[in-house]
Amino acid sequence: MMNWNDGGGAGGWLILFPMMIIFWGAVVWAIIAAVRHNSASNKPDSHGQSGALQILDDRFARGEIDEQEYRSRRDAIQARG
Repeated sequence: MMNWNDGGGAGGWLILFPMMIIFWGAVVWAIIAAVRHNSASNKPDSHGQSGALQILDDRFARGEIDEQEYRSRRDAIQARG
């Protein structure tokens, strides 16, 4: 019958220790990658243009601004980008 302490010495640790370091390194890498992915997906685009247009569209749909003001502001936003 096989026994863990049958004179094998520290040979098992030569394999287990590096595997443990690789495992925990992979866990840390996965956590960092998940955090970076979540924070990157919450950022607006570089000009913020699509967010501004969305807000403008919402205000127009709710009737807060008229068509003339909507077109004027939309043209101004698009001219910046």
